[in-house]
Amino acid sequence: MRFLDLRARELKLGGRLVIQAMRRDERDGVGIEQTMDVVNQVLQGMTAERLLRENERERMVIPAYPRTLTEFKEPFEDGTMRGVLTLEETVSPTIADPFWSDFRASGDREAETALFSALDPDPVPERRKNLAEDRYEREHLEGKW
Repeated sequence: MRFLDLRARELKLGGRLVIQAMRRDERDGVGIEQTMDVVNQVLQGMTAERLLRENERERMVIPAYPRTLTEFKEPFEDGTMRGVLTLEETVSPTIADPFWSDFRASGDREAETALFSALDPDPVPERRKNLAEDRYEREHLEGKW
């Protein structure tokens, strides 16, 4: 709500705000569940083998809260934004994963920071690189992609 309020204050008369966000579908899915299951299995295996420390695994998160379409529409329908912003359109396109495209183009497995930012500082500089390599190899085998 605060986000919409602040953006409304920034817009000039006649301005438009485009919001791009992941959302849950009517089955409460976001379309990446199978991929996240594979990532989780791989990380659990790496923790069981003591390649990853338990405290590191516990800190690994991908911070996201995909809203439902109802949640997106709520501020416009409950009157909170009435007269301030108008919801004109919602679309649900299928888009490619930009991180996968970047990886395919660069091959840089260390560039992924969402999970590996949780690693403890380590005196072995190649640990992060080795863990990233191992994770991607395991995901490739587990996920069959």
